[in-house]
Amino acid sequence: MDLRKITLNIILLTGIICPIHTFSQTLSPKGFKKKLMIEQGVLIDVRTPAEFNDERIEGAVNMNVKDSLFEQQVKKLDKTNAYFLYCGIGKRGDKALKIMEHEGFTRVYNLKGGLAEWKKKGYKTNTNKLY
Repeated sequence: MDLRKITLNIILLTGIICPIHTFSQTLSPKGFKKKLMIEQGVLIDVRTPAEFNDERIEGAVNMNVKDSLFEQQVKKLDKTNAYFLYCGIGKRGDKALKIMEHEGFTRVYNLKGGLAEWKKKGYKTNTNKLY
């Protein structure tokens, strides 16, 4: 075997034995807040614009997972960033996490229990109307 074949076999075996792992997960409010501070990722509220307008976590941007353009918006994001998702109770955040994983994102975190659990744990939200 020549050196190129040996190198190719090593690369192929490494990919099989050590596949690329995603680090996506659902985190408690405490873990979510801590990880967000450490990784300084993008905080995304996946609820509707009306819900986002009423109340949100400070610093969040809104990308409605129910919008037909959500997947197109996701494809425009930088896959090297960490993304922190939340919704009302965690279900839409989980849906968005799965979509992002499918698109190849590896560092996506969903807030367990959503904004409801965040507030229940005493963390602040912004209720100033945007429009």
